[in-house]
Amino acid sequence: MKRLTIIGILFAFVFYYIQSQAQETDTKGKEIFIEAKCNTCHALSSQQIEAKSKAQKDKAGDISEMKIEFETDFLIKYLKKEVEINKKKHPVAFKGSDEDLKILVDFIKQNAKREGEENKDTQQNTEGQK
Repeated sequence: MKRLTIIGILFAFVFYYIQSQAQETDTKGKEIFIEAKCNTCHALSSQQIEAKSKAQKDKAGDISEMKIEFETDFLIKYLKKEVEINKKKHPVAFKGSDEDLKILVDFIKQNAKREGEENKDTQQNTEGQK
């Protein structure tokens, strides 16, 4: 019985730790999104972030409404302006640290549409890798 109690406590601790790490990444990702001025062009309605420029939002879109099927490494390269999507590089290169960029990409992917959800914007093929 003691063994089951210990296993239960360990499981609860691990679950709590994983949840707190996810919340911390979410908070940090949101901070990076705003600090990097991603919201100049992009909205992220799932996080109550509006784009500052309506004209740019109409062009760049709400990330919450996009289905992002690209791998993390590809998106990191895209935000560094090293690869293209639809024959275009991202308009602005990310200027933060590699660690912050990874957190940002994870945050974006986490807040984008999931597989099977309806999507207003369609993801098009890219030049390069997925």
